Amino acid sequence: MTIDLQGNVAFKKKDFRTAIECYSEAIQCDGNNATYYSNRAAAYLAMCRFVYLYFLLKHIFDLQRLADNENMTFLWLKFSSS
Repeated sequence: MTIDLQGNVAFKKKDFRTAIECYSEAIQCDGNNATYYSNRAAAYLAMCRFVYLYFLLKHIFDLQRLADNENMTFLWLKFSSS
């Protein structure tokens, strides 16, 4: 079972500390995967850790904005070369 799935299992069991550890390890493996950050944010929310939640959500939005910009740049380059 992958580490992110282990986090999901822990989350479902309401073992939020373990879930956070698992999602943190998954983030170390793939720091560009916004799902891992949002899963960790959900665990922080369940624990009422709002300061951590704020910074995680800000990072998730930054990752998504970068992904959107990369997609738009790709589309612009693709159509401008036509």
